[in-house]
Amino acid sequence: MKAITQRSLAAGIISTLLAVTLSLPAGAETLKVEGLEFDRILVKGSVQVQIMQGDDNLLMVKGQEGKLEKRPFYVSDGTLVLGQSREKHRENFSRVKYKLSTPNIEHVELNGSGDVYVRPFKTKSFYGAVEGSGDIKLFSIDASDDVTLQLSGSGDIKVAELNATGVALVLSGSGDLHLQEMEAKDTDASLNGSGDMSVQGKGYTERLQINIVGSGDIDFRAMDAEKVEVNIVGSGVARVGESEILDVSIMGSGDVRYSGRPSVDQSVMGSGSVESAD
Repeated sequence: MKAITQRSLAAGIISTLLAVTLSLPAGAETLKVEGLEFDRILVKGSVQVQIMQGDDNLLMVKGQEGKLEKRPFYVSDGTLVLGQSREKHRENFSRVKYKLSTPNIEHVELNGSGDVYVRPFKTKSFYGAVEGSGDIKLFSIDASDDVTLQLSGSGDIKVAELNATGVALVLSGSGDLHLQEMEAKDTDASLNGSGDMSVQGKGYTERLQINIVGSGDIDFRAMDAEKVEVNIVGSGVARVGESEILDVSIMGSGDVRYSGRPSVDQSVMGSGSVESAD
């Protein structure tokens, strides 16, 4: 698993975004596309994509002329597909780079080994997902409603700042889902597999529910809550910050470490443990 220091997450997102900006292939051409209508974004393959909030839908595609002639993007049923051509599904567009400006950023999916960078944006709700070994890096999400981040496989999702009413974090596999700072009324974190999930900087939520199946690790020591519920099946580990109420259920050899002096209600079947980290 990848170790991340508290201040490295936001800096890492900025440095990788600059690398994408500067590493265009020699002799690259630029294709400017206006007038696209879509409400979802799907990135396929191993391409690199920058997304930012703007007044209009504007797509800039950079790459070799031969690749651009094959139109490595299309819209299908309201979804803008990047990294694939409608006519040439098997074509390799790995050296093509995309820069997308759109007023509404509510649904972003990455399927494959690509890299997606999303600049700060405001929205009502947001769904972000990775399937495969790719990475999504988000600077700042400010949502008035709910945010769902879902990761399947060995990829990464990294968020520098997240504010929302409700947050659902779902990880299946061996990938990593890391947030620097977050604040929400309700937070649900589910981990199935051997991956890692964490809040690295600071966070607060009124209600936190953690579910772990397998050997995964959730480190929320930096996030305080009023009520925390932890359910572990297997050998997973949950580390939580200060709370008023802590309910724990463990089946197996899992462990829960907590901060502060909460009222603790625990049920342990197996060799698992519930202990104060102070």
